[in-house]
Amino acid sequence: MIDEKSDYKGIRLSRDFVTKTTGNEQPWLAAEFELPSSLGMSAVDLVKAGEGLKDLGLLEAAIESFHNAIAADPGNAVARSQLDDVMAQLSGLSDPRGIAKVHTAGEAKSYAEEAIQRHEFPLAAKLLLLAAQLEPNNPYMLTSVGALFRRCEHLDEARTTLEHALDLGAGAPASTSLAAVERDTGNYDVAISLYEQLLKDDQDNGFVLNGLGGVYHDLRRYTQAEEYFGRAAQIPGSHNETSITGLQKLLAQYLRDGDEQGVNRVRHWLSSLDGPATTPGMDSSGYLDDIPF
Repeated sequence: MIDEKSDYKGIRLSRDFVTKTTGNEQPWLAAEFELPSSLGMSAVDLVKAGEGLKDLGLLEAAIESFHNAIAADPGNAVARSQLDDVMAQLSGLSDPRGIAKVHTAGEAKSYAEEAIQRHEFPLAAKLLLLAAQLEPNNPYMLTSVGALFRRCEHLDEARTTLEHALDLGAGAPASTSLAAVERDTGNYDVAISLYEQLLKDDQDNGFVLNGLGGVYHDLRRYTQAEEYFGRAAQIPGSHNETSITGLQKLLAQYLRDGDEQGVNRVRHWLSSLDGPATTPGMDSSGYLDDIPF
């Protein structure tokens, strides 16, 4: 427990200072902390404050203090060494090659992507939190970080990061990712509203069309899902694989339901894209190889 005034490494830390530094009462990710300029702290004092915060276990706050010390004195070796040590503790890394020695949001995001590929989601989440803290007012970085939070299934962090990115003017990419998060958490009405608003601005956005297709599939409103996946599949782009997968799942569903009209409609969509589509598992087109029954 932090007293109103606590002595650490010769620096008096008020509760207000610690609250502002840790961001415990901030609305998103505890990442909008700052060291008030009115404190007038030198690089040496900032290092001492960082060491005190580190002793308290307030690692994110310590990182900010060490970054401020380096900004005040780029040659401060103690600050850099302490920063590296806290980064290693926060990320859980002790790689002798220095993978934990992250100094920029871009590095943190890059290492998080590698961790996600290795399915090390807790580590990825820590690195993503770090990336958001290092660039708390960069809407493009936050949009990317939010989308990656979703990939490692940290949906609350994804939502708050993306909402903050939108507050900073991130625009359509952040809205698209936020809609996907709302779908993941079962907030279908919110997801649909976000997607439909995006379509008003860009009716040929394949990612948005796929998103709506996914929502309607979850809701078992298959005819509507079919419409959106089909529209998306007609638009060239990297989203096409998802569009085709969506149509494949619908075809499998219609086959299970004995819905001949639905089967014929989806087969028509698929044949217009890549030749004739047949029953799952019966041809070499690869359309339905991955659909579970």
